[in-house]
Amino acid sequence: MAEYPMTQELIVGGVEARAETHSEWVSAGEPGALCASGEYLAVQLARILLNVTLKDDEETKTLTLLDTVWENLWDYRLNIGLAKVALVDTEGFQRRDRGYETLSVREVLDPSTGRFRPIKLPARERTLEGNSKVRMLLWFDSLTDGVVPNRLLVEQLVFSPGSTTGKSTLSESVELRFLDTKLVPAIHVLS
Repeated sequence: MAEYPMTQELIVGGVEARAETHSEWVSAGEPGALCASGEYLAVQLARILLNVTLKDDEETKTLTLLDTVWENLWDYRLNIGLAKVALVDTEGFQRRDRGYETLSVREVLDPSTGRFRPIKLPARERTLEGNSKVRMLLWFDSLTDGVVPNRLLVEQLVFSPGSTTGKSTLSESVELRFLDTKLVPAIHVLS
């Protein structure tokens, strides 16, 4: 039987956040409110999982997963499928979100049993309606031992009201920097 790295959860005690219009880091508000907000988009961190081992039809992959909630703060649709998402680790290396590449996942390694179990992950949303939220898993290449996520950056194109394609009117960026982090063994990975 193959040996897989232990799945761990990164506990984040707080975040500093900034939007494109702000040059300085600011507290993200209430303790435990792990969120960055711009004028159009807010991204909230629910959970960070390291070394999550997943199987699809052809291969086994070990990835870093961020469980997030995206909120559209204005009255019109956003095409979140066009968002550029990056994770910067504690060594300064940047990784791009791979979520749209890994939708054929069929099984996840359960850390409590050491066995694979079936899992059905929801398809990634591409359009976020006005004044609505969606929970979304972000998938990144695995990190090396001792290295953890440090920052999450999201760049969202904003189009004219009612449009989700064409010439964008602006680009909004939000960023989260993780503070007071510690690694713990993950009890459960994904439900």
